[in-house]
Formats: sequence, C-alpha cells, structure tokens
Amino acid sequence: MKLVAATELPTYIAAEFNWELTSPDTLDVAVDLSNSKTPRAMLLVQFNIELTLTKRIHPRYESERDHLNEVVLTDAAFLPKNYTIRLEHGRFMDPAHEIDIASHKSRDFLFRPYLNALRLVFDKSPYPPQNEWKEGAGGIANLFADSKAFVDRRLGMDSYLTILLRKITKRN
Repeated sequence: MKLVAATELPTYIAAEFNWELTSPDTLDVAVDLSNSKTPRAMLLVQFNIELTLTKRIHPRYESERDHLNEVVLTDAAFLPKNYTIRLEHGRFMDPAHEIDIASHKSRDFLFRPYLNALRLVFDKSPYPPQNEWKEGAGGIANLFADSKAFVDRRLGMDSYLTILLRKITKRN
C-alpha cells in the first residue's frame, strides 16, 4: 500500500505503509453490493486500524528520492497511528472536487460523481500533521490536512478496497 502527497509537479510523500486491523472481528460481516445502487452513502462497515508510514519509497517514485518522505518529514511521522475508518458505498464526488458545482455549470462535466462507488473515510487525515513536517516543508501539510476521504469507482485486483471487501464478504 502507498500514501502519496503531491501537488501539480512536486511529490513530497511516496511512502509505502503498513497497516493492521486493531479490531478484526468488525470485518466479520457479509456485504452484498449486487443490489446496492443507492444515491446516498451507505455504511458498509466501520473498523479500526493502526497505520505506520514507512520510509520505503514506492518504486514508481524512486527517481524522486532526494525530496521524498524522510527528507521532508520528521521521525514522528513514521510512528504508528490509530484510525477509525468507515467503508461506504454509494454516489460520491471526487474529494478533490467537492465544490459548489451549481456555480460551475459550464464545467460540471469535470466534476461528475462517482456512481456505485466505494469510499474510505478516516476519522482524521492519514497524512502527517504540520508538526511532523520538517522546517520549511510544513506549509505543504496544510494542503493535505483535511484529506480524510478516498473514493474509487472500481476495484483493482490488488487494491486495498478489494482486500477489505474480500475479508468482509468471506462468508458469502
């Protein structure tokens, strides 16, 4: 798994992370998505994890090693942290484009919602807070401080959502 923090050109975090369920029994529920076409968010499951950002650079970003991960983050960013996560199914906007679409009618094709999608919502951002960025890089943290929701239309064969859904639906 990876956590990436990037702006238009520079990338600041391209770290792989480790995670462990702290309450694995919460995923012992069966979920049937075949009949679920709800326009609103439907909570599938809520669970707790311990997430540890590592200094391992995701292979795709190896060439950017000089300004990634521990170069911009303090050691505190790499300590384990606990999160409560909701896995939801429904119709969602891309979190990067959650703006007043009504005022952007001429460009609303850019902001089409994810239909029949899955969303992970963290209780707090998994990105390091400002005090875990080294001096001079802390302003970048403000760009990611509110990033708590992650949406996808489809499931990849090895995506984290696929792994979670396999666990959730294992009893079917």
